[in-house]
Amino acid sequence: MDRTRESVEALREQRAQRWKVTQVYEADCQAKMWEVVMCNVATGAIEVTLPTIRTRDVGKSVAIYNDSSSATAITIIPPDGVKIDGSDTHTVAAAWGTVTLVALATTKWGAI
Repeated sequence: MDRTRESVEALREQRAQRWKVTQVYEADCQAKMWEVVMCNVATGAIEVTLPTIRTRDVGKSVAIYNDSSSATAITIIPPDGVKIDGSDTHTVAAAWGTVTLVALATTKWGAI
């Protein structure tokens, strides 16, 4: 593939990358790339499992948002063999708390 075609393909993929808010979750769920995962933890803790990072997913993101005034924990779990800033899990435990995670490599998520 020549450079011009590569640039066009990259631009098409970039345009397709838009944040999606699909629903408010009240139970454990599976996140998707470019999803804003809104969690209502008013009735209990929720676990959000992150998607597998393919090579083409590096640089993509997932946002996790506590859509309630409860400080009940949202535990974020990556796939086996993948870390979030060197840890096996990440927690959002604040009312209205949020975290955005970026796929930094096929085995690494970073919280920003």
